[in-house]
Amino acid sequence: MGMLHVRGPYPLGYARIAEPGLTPLRHLRIGTVRLSPGSEIRLTFPDWETVLVLLRGKGDLEWPEGSVKVDRPDVFRELATALYLPSGMSVRLKAEEETEWAAIHALGDPDLPPRLITPGTLHPRVVGGEGFRRQIVEILGPDFPARHLLVGETLTFGGNWSSYPPHKRGTSGRGSSPRGSLSLQDPSPIGLCVAMDLLFTS
Repeated sequence: MGMLHVRGPYPLGYARIAEPGLTPLRHLRIGTVRLSPGSEIRLTFPDWETVLVLLRGKGDLEWPEGSVKVDRPDVFRELATALYLPSGMSVRLKAEEETEWAAIHALGDPDLPPRLITPGTLHPRVVGGEGFRRQIVEILGPDFPARHLLVGETLTFGGNWSSYPPHKRGTSGRGSSPRGSLSLQDPSPIGLCVAMDLLFTS
């Protein structure tokens, strides 16, 4: 799979960034949801399991089985709040201030239950060595009962390399299967970078 770079800023509302048909992706779709203060949006994604990850802002998150107040100053100072939704389930987002969400999708299963992920349930860990040290936060890890999605945030410290050692993705061979991956990056003016890593699993 070739590299594709799509630069923001993205428009208000739900904006598709990359998806099958417009890119080499086969199984994944990613978008952003940007809301101005006082606005709201209702979203439903038929056929796609979805995880919404709060990137920054403050407001309300509502789905058929619950609701919660959310607040995250940015991706560098606080861990994520996220909501996993099975395909076809609707969600409403309301903003008290300018708010941005990442919306990550894979073809999914409508029979799985929704699940709220809060900062207190996440367990960041620092990996790598000198020159490639970074913090990994699994939002949807291997044990999460999503149909296809793995989602995490990687905080790369200033002066470090985020993709070392080299690793293999998106190929097949004995004991493996084709996978798609995406990265949504957010640089900081003080030399940090957060990348949201998305992987489609078979």
